[in-house]
Amino acid sequence: MSEIQDPEKKPEKKNDRDFISEKIVRPAPSKKQIATKMATAACAGVIFGVVSAVCFALTRPVLEQLSEGNRPTASAISIPKDEVESSAEAQETENAAETETEPVEEMVQTALEHYRYTVDDLNSLLNSLRAKAPRLRTRAWWWFIRSSRIPTGSTIR
Repeated sequence: MSEIQDPEKKPEKKNDRDFISEKIVRPAPSKKQIATKMATAACAGVIFGVVSAVCFALTRPVLEQLSEGNRPTASAISIPKDEVESSAEAQETENAAETETEPVEEMVQTALEHYRYTVDDLNSLLNSLRAKAPRLRTRAWWWFIRSSRIPTGSTIR
């Protein structure tokens, strides 16, 4: 039976009907080919370096001569010096600062060591911890929820 073709349809090309397509793939390069390409790249790099060094050596003196006329004249910049305190005064202030801090630290240390804690002191510490505990608990819970892989809306059974 003959096929009915629409007049609006363009006739298909013969190439479109081929169902087998052939793709030619180059063989993998051998070790020798890879080595020659690497050696070529290395030699090209060495040649480029030598040429750039020669160009720099030849053009530097010329560019220095051209730029000498454009350089600004060096003007002397003077910075006033601060008055230096005498070394005796500086040592006195350092020694005074050291002597002031050492006794205070020692006094605080001895006061903490010899202080006798009462039941009221311990109760005030415990109450302040209890007041902060709910905040810490909620922070720890939110940290656990964020770090776990459980979605926040689901429940664990």
